[in-house]
Amino acid sequence: MNSALFSTASDNWQTPAALFQQLDAEFHFDLDAAACANTAMVGHYIGPDREDPALRDALSISWPAHRMAWLNPPYGQIAAFMKKASEEAPCVCLIPARTDTRWWWNYVLKAHEIRFLKGRLKFLSDGKELSSAPFPSAVVVFYSHLRASVQPYVYWSDWRCHSKTNSASATIS
Repeated sequence: MNSALFSTASDNWQTPAALFQQLDAEFHFDLDAAACANTAMVGHYIGPDREDPALRDALSISWPAHRMAWLNPPYGQIAAFMKKASEEAPCVCLIPARTDTRWWWNYVLKAHEIRFLKGRLKFLSDGKELSSAPFPSAVVVFYSHLRASVQPYVYWSDWRCHSKTNSASATIS
């Protein structure tokens, strides 16, 4: 197991390509809201290595409302990024499924969908696949056209099967 995944030694983990491709086919992303040139999943991204200073800090700027944002946030700043994602919808987030945290209860439960992923993801670092993450993951979807008071749709999915027939669902009440 990669010990860096347990620490904040680095927040520069790239999304597994197969998972991103499946979600991109559904959502058609055109903004990566927290990336660097070597981790960006789409061409237009916000990140600290951008030449334009206005595109360096995703937490201090408004995200373009006409873009569908992908967010694999730096986990060391996850509370701030989840707050921002809940305010800047539409946005799809890949996050650790840490249901015992304040940020989960304050922001994730405002999402319109919560998808718990079966198994443990293998993130990439410098293009190389790491050992499985030491935590489960979830995909959280915020839509801009739905009221925030709508209860989230929650389901469990084996994303590797590319089929929603292998999922169960529930609505939180």
